[in-house]
Amino acid sequence: MKLEPKHLLPYFPYGLEFLCTDSYLDESDVLSWTAFDSTGGGFELRISNIFIEIDDLTSNKEEKYYPILKPLSDITEHHAKVWGYSSVEKLIKAIREKELPYHYMEELFEEFFDFQDLISKGLAVDIKDISNIAQTIINSVKVELDFIKLTDSKEKPTMIG
Repeated sequence: MKLEPKHLLPYFPYGLEFLCTDSYLDESDVLSWTAFDSTGGGFELRISNIFIEIDDLTSNKEEKYYPILKPLSDITEHHAKVWGYSSVEKLIKAIREKELPYHYMEELFEEFFDFQDLISKGLAVDIKDISNIAQTIINSVKVELDFIKLTDSKEKPTMIG
């Protein structure tokens, strides 16, 4: 599964933010989206001053952009009671089975809840785990890039020790 416009569009009116990891510069940052364009046949986002195709958000080897969301496990008893559910579990079941009225879904969008399970699919990050995830992503991509450089190199690797 890959990230598509349909996954992101519900969050845009509320200021969706992205975790950008750059393994080349060994850094990460939280950036806000500022524009959306679909006139060229594809879908392009402007995140801060960077224009990026939605297909490239998480597929680029050196830079990756992950929407920052909250897991459904962060839903509270308050949400359940206000929306007329007797428990958080029943509310989450209604969300997963797409039985929640749309005006409540809009509140989920506004609070950046991951109703599409993007976090568990590796297409978004949990807001509580941003710093840990950023470093893990940078490290894993560096290892992958080092491997690619090694396999593309004309030099033979040498054993040390």
